[in-house]
Amino acid sequence: MKFQYTRKRGEKRTYDVTLVMTNKIDTGGFAYVAMVYRGDDFLGQLTRWPLQAKTMNDATEEARQLVQRDIEDLVGIDE
Repeated sequence: MKFQYTRKRGEKRTYDVTLVMTNKIDTGGFAYVAMVYRGDDFLGQLTRWPLQAKTMNDATEEARQLVQRDIEDLVGIDE
């Protein structure tokens, strides 16, 4: 899944995010990897496991919210 996110504080830059969801079959949990770019510049990779969600749709929404929070706080992002 790809989406854009614009920070609401600090420098209000827009970031391009590629979000890849995974299902850990052995544990039944969900995880994600998010690659964050601004233009052609790779700024960082964000990961999280396990997510709290029980369905893939809920896990995708949870991951998206976590990525947006990390971008707001510049966690894992090289600016």
